[in-house]
Amino acid sequence: MKLPRRKFLHLAAGAAALACTAMLFSSDGTSQDQEMKIVVTFPRGSGGDLMTRIAAEHISRKHGVSVTFENSAAAAGTAAVARAAPDGNTLLMINNNFVVDSNLRKLTPDPLVDFEPVCNLASAQNLFVVDAAAPYRTLSDLITAARAKPGEVTMTAVPGTTQHLGLEMLRIAAKVNMTFVPATGGSINNVLGGNAPLAMLLDGRAVLALQNYQNPLEHLKSGRLRALASASRKRLEALPDLLTVDELGYKGYDLDLWDGIFAPAKTSKGKIALLISWFSEALQEPTVRSKIMAEALIPVGACGGEFVSFIRKQQEAYGRIVNEANIKVQ
Repeated sequence: MKLPRRKFLHLAAGAAALACTAMLFSSDGTSQDQEMKIVVTFPRGSGGDLMTRIAAEHISRKHGVSVTFENSAAAAGTAAVARAAPDGNTLLMINNNFVVDSNLRKLTPDPLVDFEPVCNLASAQNLFVVDAAAPYRTLSDLITAARAKPGEVTMTAVPGTTQHLGLEMLRIAAKVNMTFVPATGGSINNVLGGNAPLAMLLDGRAVLALQNYQNPLEHLKSGRLRALASASRKRLEALPDLLTVDELGYKGYDLDLWDGIFAPAKTSKGKIALLISWFSEALQEPTVRSKIMAEALIPVGACGGEFVSFIRKQQEAYGRIVNEANIKVQ
C-alpha cells in the first residue's frame, strides 16, 4: 500500500529521530540494558548504604538501568573505582572523610585528581555526646570544666576523621585544653567493626565524642548517653530543644557529614551530565526524599560544578584545622 507523502515524511522523521536517539544512547553508554555498579564505603544496612540504594532504585525503575552494589572499606573501594574503566558504569559512594584524609596524607587515589565528583546526595547532622553519668548537663558545663582543669576533659574519635576535626574545631573555638584520646577498635565508616568512639564513652575511657545523630540514637533514647549540642548550623528536627554550637556563642561552627557519588577520572562530560541528571531527578522525587529522611539524612542534590566547588572549600577548611591543631595521623 502506498502511503500519502505527508504521512510518509512524518513516519520517516519519527524513525530518524529514534535512530538518532539510539545512536546517542549507544555513544554515551546509556542503553536501556546498561549495568551500573556502585561501590559503597559504608556497611550494608547503614544510613548511607540505604540512602544510596533508595536513589539507585529510582534510577533503575525510571531509566531501566540494572544497578548492583558492593560494600567495601574506604581504602579498598576508592582504589577499585579509581582503576575502573572511565565509562561511568562503576561509581563510588563515600563521605567527607575522603576529603579530610587528603589533608592528612598524600592520597592515592586523590578525590579531585583521580575522580570526577558527580553529586553530593545527602548530609547527616552531628551531635556532641557524653556518658549520661558524666556531670555535664550542657556543652557550656563541659567547657567550663575544661577551662578549670586544663587537659582533664578527654575527647575521642577515630583519628583523622571528620569527627576528629570537629572536636579540634570546638577546642580551638572555645580556647580550651582538652586531651584527645584516639578511639580504637573501629574504623572510619564502621566497616571493620563497631563504633569505637561510643565504646570509649560507655567504657569510661573518654568524656566527649562527636557522632552522626543516628549512631548514638539507641543510647540517647535509653538514657545511657546525653546529647550536649548539635554540631550543625541548624537544630535537629528530632531534638528541637538541643542548642547548636553556633547558638552557644561559637559563631560559624558547622560540621555536617555528607555522602557523595564519584566517577573515575576521565569519564566523559556527556556521561557525567547523564549521571547528574539521574541522581538529581531521584533526589527531587518526594518518595525518595521521604525515604532518605527516614534514615536521619537530609537530601542535598548539589551536583557537578557546585559539588566540585563545595569539595574544594571543604579541603581548604579542613586543611586549616589540621594545621592549627597540628593533627598527625600515621
